[in-house]
Amino acid sequence: MENTKRLERFLRTVLTVCLLLLAGLTPVWWRQEHPALPAATAEAEETPEASPAPVDLYALRYREAETAAEAGLLAEALAVWEELHGYADSAARAEDCRARLYESAWELLLRRELCDAASLLRPLGDYRDSLRWLRYCERHQYDGPVGGRDYESFGVFYRPKHGQGTLYTGSLGLFYIPDETGPETQTLLYFPGGSDLGLHRLNTDAAAEYVERYAPDAVCLFAWESGFHIIEEHNLSCWYYLESLLRACALIPHEIVLVGTSNGFYAAERMALQLWDEEGLPVRALLSLDAGEDWGETELLLDSEELSRLAQAGPRLELFEQRKFKSEREVIQNLLRAGLAVDLIECDNGDHETITVYAFRLGVLSWALGECGLNEQQYKLTELKLAEKTGGGG
Repeated sequence: MENTKRLERFLRTVLTVCLLLLAGLTPVWWRQEHPALPAATAEAEETPEASPAPVDLYALRYREAETAAEAGLLAEALAVWEELHGYADSAARAEDCRARLYESAWELLLRRELCDAASLLRPLGDYRDSLRWLRYCERHQYDGPVGGRDYESFGVFYRPKHGQGTLYTGSLGLFYIPDETGPETQTLLYFPGGSDLGLHRLNTDAAAEYVERYAPDAVCLFAWESGFHIIEEHNLSCWYYLESLLRACALIPHEIVLVGTSNGFYAAERMALQLWDEEGLPVRALLSLDAGEDWGETELLLDSEELSRLAQAGPRLELFEQRKFKSEREVIQNLLRAGLAVDLIECDNGDHETITVYAFRLGVLSWALGECGLNEQQYKLTELKLAEKTGGGG
């Protein structure tokens, strides 16, 4: 009986030791009886188990952004890098991501893929001009079919083929479409002078000669008239018409040039402000072809607050005037006070009527588009500066 009890105790001991060994523990009495065991086994019982190293959440999020960027998910990557608030080089990576997003959005814009472009512009916030182009996308992404180059609804052939494009006649004027259009194709709108009473309407021969000789890489609308008595309404009609032409060519309006002859400049100037206020679209150049004495009709000119807004749109004003024109006039100085860049181009080629004819003939419109130089024998360009006030005082 005694032997049986000893056997049971022995077996329980063996079982306990086995279980402890399996659990990674060694009882003290066992270590005392078995001093040959490694010291690390003894330390395991006396030293508490080490806590796991803390997780670097910023590093994890940084790696998430890297993975997203490598997969081309730039918007997702940008959102994470912005959350990291300058961790490591996250600020620089976020800026690089914005640049890549903007470049991709611009490529889509130039193909008038407005829905896709808007999805890339939204995460960019106020980066560069993203908000303005996002506004444009949201206003026009559902305007209608894009491309097709079907102009039957806009007008008919004006004459046989002109240069590298075609001139059509439509309800609001002559319009010109290059044979090939692409990302570099610009937008031009011209207003003739006159008061819409049948006088000084568009010189169709001059417009036709211009596109045949210079073949501008621009969708052009040469309006029949200036809309003198209903400028804003007429401007909007012309712009919606031109916008439809651009949509048919799968283009957006960028690098816009506006031109006005005589009091047609009132329409061009007002159009530049309307495009900025209503569409957020900047104008590259604003040309006046011998506004001359018409600068005196101040009720049609922009006031100081409107001129300040126009300056934000960034057009450069090019004033083609006769030699006797005085740039010190208050109306011209007001343009400069508003912060607008203004050039005076003195013309050798004649009177009020011929300034416009020569502007078409000598490629002034293409010069404004940046496609050719200015004829230095006929034109003298001077950048205007704000006149210093003079006067006595004691």
